[in-house]
Amino acid sequence: MNSLWLELRFAFRERTVVGVLTFAFVVASYAVITGKLAVESQQAELAVMVQETAADQRFVLSQQSDVGSAAYYVHHITYQPPSALAFSALGTREDLPWQHRLRMLAIEGQIYEADTGNPDLSRLGRLDFAFLAAVLLPLILILLLYDLDARERRDGRFELLTATSAAGSRTLLIKALAHTLLLFAAIVMPFTFMAAVAGAPLVDSLMVAAVVFAHLIFWLLVCRLVTTRNFEAPAAATALLACWLMFTTVVPAAARIFVEAAVPVPAGGELLLAQREAVNDAWDLPKSATMDPFIALHPELRSHADVKESFEWKWYYAFHQMGDEFVRAESDALRAGIQRRDRLMGVAALLSPSLATQRWLTHFAETDRSHHQGYVRCVRKFHAALREFHYPMLFGQKEFSAEAMTGLPEYQHCDA
Repeated sequence: MNSLWLELRFAFRERTVVGVLTFAFVVASYAVITGKLAVESQQAELAVMVQETAADQRFVLSQQSDVGSAAYYVHHITYQPPSALAFSALGTREDLPWQHRLRMLAIEGQIYEADTGNPDLSRLGRLDFAFLAAVLLPLILILLLYDLDARERRDGRFELLTATSAAGSRTLLIKALAHTLLLFAAIVMPFTFMAAVAGAPLVDSLMVAAVVFAHLIFWLLVCRLVTTRNFEAPAAATALLACWLMFTTVVPAAARIFVEAAVPVPAGGELLLAQREAVNDAWDLPKSATMDPFIALHPELRSHADVKESFEWKWYYAFHQMGDEFVRAESDALRAGIQRRDRLMGVAALLSPSLATQRWLTHFAETDRSHHQGYVRCVRKFHAALREFHYPMLFGQKEFSAEAMTGLPEYQHCDA
């Protein structure tokens, strides 16, 4: 322990070490500050949307005289609020929609209207804290440690150092550990400060720090494995950079290619198009083609299901639901495929500590694929509640009135 404490003190006498630690601290500070600003921007946008949607609902409802028009013109906002740790790993909040503006129309088209591409697996990108910890941190550690042994051998101090030091042959290992601990402190201090400002749960913050520390220890072992092989500094640096490239780029990219090929999923845009075609086709079909299968799903509405006019709102909303039913198999396959891809990428992360680090940090920040799928389930539950609220009035089981519309469901984010 005394040897480690001495190496920690000696590290601050080396200009290179101080420069690298300062750089790491500045980059970490930039990452958490920009991440927090991005989250605050989303929170401000969300607050405005919720307020304006509520005002718009009140105005629109005051202008309607029937439930069909009210259901058609009233918009609802659904959203996935950012977690306290979202600043550290923005994840799916950058790539996938975290809010939707819904009406009581077919739900599938509205969900995928803002997400029409094939649901790609999350990727490394923005310089947030997760990107720093998963990708840049190993490079910074390599910069600190790649010539640790070679420099001592080149200057002829290696044998003398190991012979005279109380730690003996473990001297350079202790020195490498000291540099690693200082690097950990340099990047975790800005994160810890911002987590406290954001009011993040202590346990989750500690888990993030533990993941970062474990990632650093892995790369410390890799560096020691390479630098103790009597390599010259350039050769050691080349070998370490090759390891970095393999773990941060090659393995994750190969895993994504394999997983996407092994688990094909329908494209959201194709599903949206199929659902809209089914809805549009219903205009030209006999009313019974819509109402018969609809009543099979809602037998409680059978006594009020007759459609006598050329257009009735209950028929209109019935064929919107049947449009959803038309693509239900594809929608279920899409959701199941996304979940299976995510599980397989979790297995692939066992081969890439960088990918595993990113996945764990987005998990604690609640910005990974599984949390986004939970948000989509919340949206579906809310839309189902809208149908349950409107159908009794649409089918004449309940009278439409301003008082009745005060019970209109309000979206509340759930833990689906």
